[in-house]
Amino acid sequence: MRVKKRVFFQELLIYLLVFLLPVQLGRHFFFNFSRIGGLVSDYLTPVIYLTDIIILVLIFIDLKEIFGRQKKRGQRQKQEGRGLIFLFFTYLLISSIVIAGNKWAAIYKFIKIGELFWLFKIIIDRQPKIHLLLTAYSLSVIYTSLLAIRQFIEQQSIGGAWWYLGERSFHASTAGIALGTLGGRLFLRAYATFAHPNLLGGFLSIGLPIVFLYLWRNFALSKIKRIILTAGLILGTITLVLTFSRASWLVFGSGMALVIITKVPEAGEFITARKKWLFPIFIFLFIISVVLPLNLDKIRQVKRGSLFERSNLIEYSLLMISQNPVWGTGLNNAIIKQYQLMPKKYGLFILQPVHNAYLLILTELGLTGFLFLLIFLKRSFELLNRNNVSLYIPWLMLLALGFFDHYLVTLQQGQLLVIIFTSLVFNREKG
Repeated sequence: MRVKKRVFFQELLIYLLVFLLPVQLGRHFFFNFSRIGGLVSDYLTPVIYLTDIIILVLIFIDLKEIFGRQKKRGQRQKQEGRGLIFLFFTYLLISSIVIAGNKWAAIYKFIKIGELFWLFKIIIDRQPKIHLLLTAYSLSVIYTSLLAIRQFIEQQSIGGAWWYLGERSFHASTAGIALGTLGGRLFLRAYATFAHPNLLGGFLSIGLPIVFLYLWRNFALSKIKRIILTAGLILGTITLVLTFSRASWLVFGSGMALVIITKVPEAGEFITARKKWLFPIFIFLFIISVVLPLNLDKIRQVKRGSLFERSNLIEYSLLMISQNPVWGTGLNNAIIKQYQLMPKKYGLFILQPVHNAYLLILTELGLTGFLFLLIFLKRSFELLNRNNVSLYIPWLMLLALGFFDHYLVTLQQGQLLVIIFTSLVFNREKG
């Protein structure tokens, strides 16, 4: 009975974690190693978020189970690949202690990766029910969207209780705030409680397609769940438009197209039969995501704007890789090395990571560390079958977002998106 209660409580905490994913409530700890050029960097500053506390409770329960030697059926299968996992974390530790110049920043990131990996393991062990996971996600989309829409209408943050959930204080004229253009006018892009509108857009574009698919396929859903999922889908789609995140729009459109395709009975078999092409396609798209911005910027020849910033960050990432291709800059040290190399005349954008999650990983961990990622991706693609095709849709959309931005590996909300939606690939529920 105790085991059943423990499992139930862990599942409940997983759903709560999904519900609170947008929340940025946290305690920052500022140290000297958190600074770059005298300025505090969000990417180097240790933070304990409310969501971290939930994860730590999950880990504590899991540790209690491990030390209690509660053997579970299928444990041998779950232990597969543990040698590779051990090698990966050994390499991360070496990267943090030996390779990284800023060792404390690297060690902080090493601890964070360990925490997230343990969460990943727990979610796979617990196998949360998809309909409850999507219900929790839709509820988070609802309150996030209501805040974001009101922000857009008032063109400023709302404050009040929302501040305690992580809403920043800003208005349309705040320096450095993200603006979008509509009808020739500048508008404040929707933030909600997210660190940036692009991250809010990613949160919505990854999950909304599978919510739509679940509504489409499951007519036997209870009335309350159907209302929650429908409200989340409608409000989330409106909010997605208000983020003005073009990459998120593209990913959302691609996800909806995949949803329609997978509705065709033969589509699952067709995709499964050609799953061996998914990994080469990923490699090809990764190369394109690096080469294309560089060439477009050369054609455009404008020394400002998003494309100019992206191409320059890519250029200096490639320079750092060429200087140490095998080991990289060290974990969580790319942004520090980048600041040392890039001309200060470029301004504050040199204090942010390259807008490509995979290039950032390659820069920090070198070819050696990047190889572990490629092995994981290849093995994950191989798990695809005609029964779980739809569960792959959020993960594929997540992989696509990694070509456009860094937040999936640098920010708490993005990291949780990666863990939660990647775990669906390993869920045994028929999708």
